[in-house]
Amino acid sequence: MTLEDSRLTPHLEARWENYWLCYKQGKRFFERGHYTAALACFDRAILVRPNDYWSLYHRANTLVELGEFERAIDSFDKALDERPRDYWAWYNRGVVLSEEMGEFERAIASFDKALRLRPHDYWAWFRRGDALRYLQEYRAALSCYEEALDNRPSDFWSWFRKGDCLRHLGKLEESEIAYREALKNEPDDFDTRYKLAELYRIQGDYRSAIAQYDACLDLEPEDTYSWYNQACCAVLDNDLDGAMRSLAKAVELAPEIYVPLAMDDLELKPLWKRSDFHRLMQFVRRNVRGLDGIDEGRSRRL
Repeated sequence: MTLEDSRLTPHLEARWENYWLCYKQGKRFFERGHYTAALACFDRAILVRPNDYWSLYHRANTLVELGEFERAIDSFDKALDERPRDYWAWYNRGVVLSEEMGEFERAIASFDKALRLRPHDYWAWFRRGDALRYLQEYRAALSCYEEALDNRPSDFWSWFRKGDCLRHLGKLEESEIAYREALKNEPDDFDTRYKLAELYRIQGDYRSAIAQYDACLDLEPEDTYSWYNQACCAVLDNDLDGAMRSLAKAVELAPEIYVPLAMDDLELKPLWKRSDFHRLMQFVRRNVRGLDGIDEGRSRRL
């Protein structure tokens, strides 16, 4: 419902109590998840008091829930015209621009406004870091995550994203430290363990990588990436029997992907002369539809 759709009489529009009725009912609808009804109420409240900050602000948040992001930004802007020093409007505006609209430069400008009002705010620093990371500005993003950690030293997400930035910057040992700090707070986080395994693999520490893939598989036993990469690391660590066990599991779970990969991946070349490798490939090709004509020529990894 838009302002133009309102059928309130001019008499009711001018009544102070009608504003509060619409505003409070809008908040109740919002809290119950009835966003379309909430929007209609806030629109009516704004019709009575067009420059009311609170109705404009809550209207913006309602539009976010409805997925109408451009209109939400417009409503945040109108709210900020009334209260230009409001932290929450600047912060929420930045989140919408960054996470929903991909307008990262505008989002950073919003977070900068929020941080002028609350210089030590964890969330504004963290979200600013995310926007910079999306732009692949890893050094600047890293500084933001470090500011966030100054305010929440044990925060999982800031350590995790700090590890990501350090990895992109080629600082692998520092990245490993950051991921391990993240695991102190969330020891069962799959993504952190997987990224740690990949760090070890890149650095040639294959046994540590295999151990981290084991930890990943304890959490997600059917993760084919972990099974296959563990097989590659086992080959590079000269554990060919262990490599065959991991490869067989990857092939069992996704034969259409890992049969051609195994036949083409030079890291698995030491397995190609083994009879159990050929038996596995032949068994799968005979028993899985669509694999009987597969030849070499696939890329190494997903």
